[in-house]
Amino acid sequence: MIVNIKYCREDGNPFGRAYSYRTKLALGTGARVLCPTSSGMRTGVVVEYNVPESAVDPDVLPLLREIVETDPGSATVTGEIEATPTVEATVSVAPAEAGADSGNAAPDVEGLVSVTQLPVIVERLRQMKDYVEGMTEEAVALACTEETVQTVKQRRADLNRFFKALEDKRKAVKQAVMGPYTAFEAVYKDCICNPFNDADAALKAKIDAVEGEQKRRCEDWLRKWFAELTLTHGVNWLTWEQTGVKVDMASAKAKTPQKLMDRLNEFVAKVALDMEAIDRMEDAAEVAAEYKKTLNLAAAVKTVQDRHEALDREREAAEERKAAQIARVQAEARVEAAAPEVLAPPVQTTGLREQAADSKVYKCCFTVKATKDQLRALKNFMKQEGISYE
Repeated sequence: MIVNIKYCREDGNPFGRAYSYRTKLALGTGARVLCPTSSGMRTGVVVEYNVPESAVDPDVLPLLREIVETDPGSATVTGEIEATPTVEATVSVAPAEAGADSGNAAPDVEGLVSVTQLPVIVERLRQMKDYVEGMTEEAVALACTEETVQTVKQRRADLNRFFKALEDKRKAVKQAVMGPYTAFEAVYKDCICNPFNDADAALKAKIDAVEGEQKRRCEDWLRKWFAELTLTHGVNWLTWEQTGVKVDMASAKAKTPQKLMDRLNEFVAKVALDMEAIDRMEDAAEVAAEYKKTLNLAAAVKTVQDRHEALDREREAAEERKAAQIARVQAEARVEAAAPEVLAPPVQTTGLREQAADSKVYKCCFTVKATKDQLRALKNFMKQEGISYE
């Protein structure tokens, strides 16, 4: 027969999950037995007997080890567990009054979803640990120089190939283990999750519609009350959106939404006080215009002050530019007054020096900086040389 046992701790008490074994002994629940494992014999306690073979995975059934002797003592041989576990996992959710209104009895979910046999993964990784550590430590200890770099590269490539082979095996094991669960999850989603989620979404939409209508009626009433409140305080330019008030379900269900009314009353009263303070200011109109944008009195006052300071700076700069322009014009007038009289262009005459018949006349414009005596001397020289000037 097949029995399920739990291994014992050093104190003799069983713990953990159950593992399946074959036995020819006449065993009952609570019997202590010696269980063969890959690491030696361990003491276990029978928790279930006459387990049907149908409860064991067919692929694992041939791998079951056999218990051949009992152990009335409590000695325990510790080691690695490699037996085949058999665990019964049930869904114990029973919705209260489910289906009562529809006339359908709620199904019994006990045993509806169960794990009759956990996957068995036999690994020998610990047996390879020393080999892998030795191989990697030897590779890391290699000296890497210009002469040995190719050898180091080859060793690295060998390690990577070996590691990739192990990784591929790990991924294959994971896929084999996860495959059945992935398939189960897809069926569970289709049969269980989707109907529940669809029903939840439909019910939420109905609830939101009813509660949304309650909130809308409450908000409409508050809007009218708010309009009367602003008119009373002389600040009817305020809008509902500026209050930032959002109607909650508690207020919507209340006979009178007193909490929100108090908030609106405090808000309007503060704005009215700010407007009274603004009316006493020198630049009341400008400050009021800025205040209505943000409802922040300090910020509105600063904005107006900054604007006036900027205008004052611009006026000063304009006056400075105008004064500089006047000074420039006056300086040019003084220069004109100090310059010698400009004569009309003289008639071309032949001077003491003969002018070549084929000479070409050029025109040149330039500015002269000189004293009065120098200007007179230049004028006389130009007249003497027969140079035309304007």
